[in-house]
Amino acid sequence: MFLVNYLCLKKEIKVVISMKRNYMIDNAKGILIFLVVLGHFLECNMTDRVSIIYKFIYSFYIPVFIYFSGYLVKYKPDKMIKKILLPYIIFQIIAFLFYNLFEPTKFTLIAPYRSLWYMFALFFGICRFLF
Repeated sequence: MFLVNYLCLKKEIKVVISMKRNYMIDNAKGILIFLVVLGHFLECNMTDRVSIIYKFIYSFYIPVFIYFSGYLVKYKPDKMIKKILLPYIIFQIIAFLFYNLFEPTKFTLIAPYRSLWYMFALFFGICRFLF
């Protein structure tokens, strides 16, 4: 049993060593995270001049985040449905029930509530790289 565990561990170490990290993508994601924080800060301090910077930042950083997420993900289609699409549908139903308490609305899966838009966009961003 020890020999089998040792051999499995040895294979895992080889796999980890053979994978190379792309530091350019790490740096780009770091810059994008900074732009997210800056965008939210600017949103709270809006003036005419700040509005131009705010609109510029928001014009590209979300699509680039989704691109990197789709590019880096290692999900197979069936796992992607379980990890992204199913939770999206469940939370979309919960959000619909909650918001319907205050104002009657029609249920839809293609118009995400609040922050669920990211899961919706991520699913289709990943699909772009799977097929």
